[in-house]
Amino acid sequence: MDEEFVFKFLNQNLLGCDLVFSFFTSAVNSLRSDSSVRPFPPMYFKEDGIEKDFNSLRSICNSMPPLRDLPFLPNMEKHIQLLTWLYTKCDPISYTFFTQKFNENEFPLNISGFNPKCIFKINHSSSSEQSWNARKGTFNTSLAFHGSQLDRFYSISRVGLQQIFSTKTNPLFGEGIYLSKHLSTSIIYAPYGAGWINSIIGENLSVVAVCEYIDDISKQRKLKDSRGSTIKGMIVVTDSDYIRVNYLLVFSKKIKSISGNGNIKLIIILLFVFLAIILYSNKFLREFKMFK
Repeated sequence: MDEEFVFKFLNQNLLGCDLVFSFFTSAVNSLRSDSSVRPFPPMYFKEDGIEKDFNSLRSICNSMPPLRDLPFLPNMEKHIQLLTWLYTKCDPISYTFFTQKFNENEFPLNISGFNPKCIFKINHSSSSEQSWNARKGTFNTSLAFHGSQLDRFYSISRVGLQQIFSTKTNPLFGEGIYLSKHLSTSIIYAPYGAGWINSIIGENLSVVAVCEYIDDISKQRKLKDSRGSTIKGMIVVTDSDYIRVNYLLVFSKKIKSISGNGNIKLIIILLFVFLAIILYSNKFLREFKMFK
């Protein structure tokens, strides 16, 4: 049954599944994994039910084959068990992939001058959507960018943006979730990080979230510089329930071929080069013997 669930998810949304596991692996291998892996897979608690077995969990994550190969490999029971929990039991979120040829003019915020490898839209569940609309009431909503380190995005995608992520990285500016109207500002806080070595999106990723926030000024505060002047284009949301992630801009230093055709083409080219060298060598030897 677990296999059917996992293979169904992979078949429907391979890139979305790949991204989720890249986030998870980055969190598991993080130096702050105890706080980054939230929620934690229950099957990797030790016998006392309190201590977390990170060694076993890292072993499974780091030995996970490319997801497109998983249905054809033996002895993958533990890997499939983890993916089943991650995709179907751990508050599953649907990621819709936008092609790399995404028209930036159709995107709701200005991303001109940047070239994300992938853009994902998060499809919120109906219950989540109802709760959001109830909180929003008669208020309008707006969009802004939020940059964070890669190992934070597993928890961000599961439990939402929390103030704890902001207070540790921006202690000088006080509590709150920091947003910017400018991608050039938020991307500074989204350095490239090590994800998952077998990811088809890329091994090293930088991610910026596009967030929707409720325009309730009682849940916001202005960000001021050292002179007391308000910093334009910056928004600080003080209540985690008044913000959600709608899009993910994923930047990759190297994107792999989904079908593997790139490697096949390279092999074919090398074979043609090798044959050409052999034919040229034979021709040269014949001409040399005739001359001799």
